Amino acid sequence: MKKLRFILPLFALCVLFLTGCKKEEIFKTFTQPYWHEEINAEYTATMTAVVTLPQEIGTYIQEGDELAAFINGECRGVAKNIDGLNYIMIKGMPDENEMVTFKYYSARNMFMYQCVNCTAFENDGIYGTADSPIVLPLVVINE
Repeated sequence: MKKLRFILPLFALCVLFLTGCKKEEIFKTFTQPYWHEEINAEYTATMTAVVTLPQEIGTYIQEGDELAAFINGECRGVAKNIDGLNYIMIKGMPDENEMVTFKYYSARNMFMYQCVNCTAFENDGIYGTADSPIVLPLVVINE
């Protein structure tokens, strides 16, 4: 009986320790990007994107946030936010069909989010409209 009195509290403590201690995930922070300075003027074709952020991210939009489109890691367009919709003119070459990745920087928490391979670049293509914008499935970058 004495063993049981000793073992039960020890067992309860072990269970509490194993179930109650969860490692808090810490995300990498980034400095303010200046994507609008990186766009190459040589591209002659364009594609239009009208996108919006997921509600859990879009609720916290503030001055200094940026959204941009990339092809092969190169910035091809920066969003202009008008009434919660992000309009992006994505630049490319007429015969290009590479995948477009979107990145969003949140100035509030200094996190970077991305939507990898969202759509293929298409000359004169349209990705979302003002009446039916695409909600970007963004995930936080932690590398």
